[in-house]
Amino acid sequence: MRYRPEHIFFTLGSSALLACGSGSLEGGSPRNDAATITASDDAGQTTGSSNRGGARSGSSGAGASGGPGATSDGGFTGASSSSGASSSTGTTTAGSSSRSGGSSCDPNAWVQMSINANACDGHLGEPCGWTATNEGQGYTCQTVSWGTGCEPAGTVCPDGGAGSGGGSSSGTGSGSGASSSSSTSTGTPPAGLVFSPYKDTSINMNWNTDVIMTDVSGAATAIGTDLTANGGKAITLAFATGECGSENWAGVAGATMASANVSLLTSANVDYIVSTGGAAGSFTCSTDAGMEKFIESWASANLIGVDFDIEAGQSQSVISDLVARIETAHSNHAGLRFSLTLATLAVNNGSSTAESLGGGAQDSFNVYGDEAMAAVEQALGFTAGSPSTWPSYLTVDLMVMDYGSPSDGVCVVSNGECEMGQSAIQAAYNLHDKWGVPYASIELTPMIGGNDVSGETFTLGDADTIAAFAILQGLAGVHFWSYDRDVDCPPGAASATCNSYGVAGAHGFLKEFLAHGL
Repeated sequence: MRYRPEHIFFTLGSSALLACGSGSLEGGSPRNDAATITASDDAGQTTGSSNRGGARSGSSGAGASGGPGATSDGGFTGASSSSGASSSTGTTTAGSSSRSGGSSCDPNAWVQMSINANACDGHLGEPCGWTATNEGQGYTCQTVSWGTGCEPAGTVCPDGGAGSGGGSSSGTGSGSGASSSSSTSTGTPPAGLVFSPYKDTSINMNWNTDVIMTDVSGAATAIGTDLTANGGKAITLAFATGECGSENWAGVAGATMASANVSLLTSANVDYIVSTGGAAGSFTCSTDAGMEKFIESWASANLIGVDFDIEAGQSQSVISDLVARIETAHSNHAGLRFSLTLATLAVNNGSSTAESLGGGAQDSFNVYGDEAMAAVEQALGFTAGSPSTWPSYLTVDLMVMDYGSPSDGVCVVSNGECEMGQSAIQAAYNLHDKWGVPYASIELTPMIGGNDVSGETFTLGDADTIAAFAILQGLAGVHFWSYDRDVDCPPGAASATCNSYGVAGAHGFLKEFLAHGL
């Protein structure tokens, strides 16, 4: 896909094993071919292409702000303070460890990493994190290979600690109310299938406020407002790129993007998945702490998933790191679903309709898909061909689009063209039959209307086909690329802001899927 979002999952798109395409999602559509993309303008629009990321140079708002109760003492605040309660016994000022009495480790302290990356120095064993107060993340300052860092798990003050020193930090309050430490709330996906169109956040964004907007209704509208006004309940936001914990969204700093949009999505009661990677950028994550920081920035009762779109040339080690992060992230956020979005073909035996090939099914992934599946085997205990070993919190999202020149080696062919609905079903059959991934852990993401490959058009009838199959087989999810394309324009070159189909109407594909109960 070109810039696209999804849950913590890896989406494998429909690209021919490297030679046939790289399955890319850039700014307009998840792609599986090697189609050339023209440069985008500074508003994130694309010229003659549906998959532009619209990256903006320079990040904005990267500086940290000092909120209520925040200190400027090198990132270390005392006991967590809620409702004005501030029991700052044993706290430090200006990073100095001047506790009097008892152990130098204060189990009630809070080491705030977002203010000072080295804030853990001198505070081994104390609770830490990237929020202003302790929300029960379960991280502690620990000795690591490169020094002292904030890492998951660990024992709080393993050698004990009185924490009764007479620290001199300012901001000692006398407010009433006790602080409570509970982990930051994230949502739980609704039972059954999740339907959440991808939203390329760079398209129609308000670059002054960093609010995610859309123009499908004819006027710039916040995505949550537009979605709910037309019957939708969930959205996948695409794409975060860069290293987890310091990621960006088309040039907007990750924390800035989340701050501008989380409250708007929750107030509209829109569930959302944050998607990473895409065809135009890569997302990497070398530490569990970085992944936790990324998730925490978007945490709310409406965050239901994290998606990894793997198609931008990541190495095997980068892919393995991403998959390895899922296990700890799942432990910290058991209600979240994670997904791998991967490019795929729809290899078949020449029939004009999809059919399960059982043991004869061939691998339909390119090299990135194969490496992602190998990483799931290595890191998460999956055994290929054994559905019972597949981790229940992980899904594979297949990019069913941009197959290439019609042949039974890439798609289901009917009347000389790739039949998009049947090809999507065939890709799902192949993933289940070849790899043993349960249908309940498979998702499908088509590109609505005209695809980047000339002659491939995903119609309203194809939407009906996919919806019926998804319900029948109990799939985990259905999405589409992309929300801003769900408005008419005549057939022709794929566009990032209309469907190149012409007969669906505004929100036509959204409403077609919703009509099936998705």
